[in-house]
Amino acid sequence: MSGESKYLSAFGDANQALQSAAQNLRFTYSRIRTWLPEGRPVPTGLSSDKCEQLDALAIRYARCQQMAGQAFKALALLEAEPQERFIDLLALMVKRGLVESIETWNRQRDLRNDAGHIYLATEKDFADYYTSLLAAAPGVAAYAERLTAYVKKFEK
Repeated sequence: MSGESKYLSAFGDANQALQSAAQNLRFTYSRIRTWLPEGRPVPTGLSSDKCEQLDALAIRYARCQQMAGQAFKALALLEAEPQERFIDLLALMVKRGLVESIETWNRQRDLRNDAGHIYLATEKDFADYYTSLLAAAPGVAAYAERLTAYVKKFEK
């Protein structure tokens, strides 16, 4: 990896924020999976405690997905390959093996954005949204793992 020390520092900060966000997302995800096995949809009529856990998941998901984007920008700067457009940054991250596909990223981003913009007017809307979010959460948390593995290739 090439790059000045300011880029290394910025990348380190962004990577640390991503790692922390991913750890928090995995924690909340695992708590939910204790009462909702993988593959099962979120049911309607949940207790306030379980709804609160799902809301925490949405916040942590959004933070982790946002931090992944910041870490990817910092990595591109560190590698002296800054991209003017975010779509170009995503293409670079796909090339690096850090993002599965631009389409996957866009679906994950849409779920992140929906958390603050959609109105879950019915219990079915609530259940459907959180079912989708639970399905996407492991992929978002995996950005931290992929970034760690990518960086380790250059440490020696």
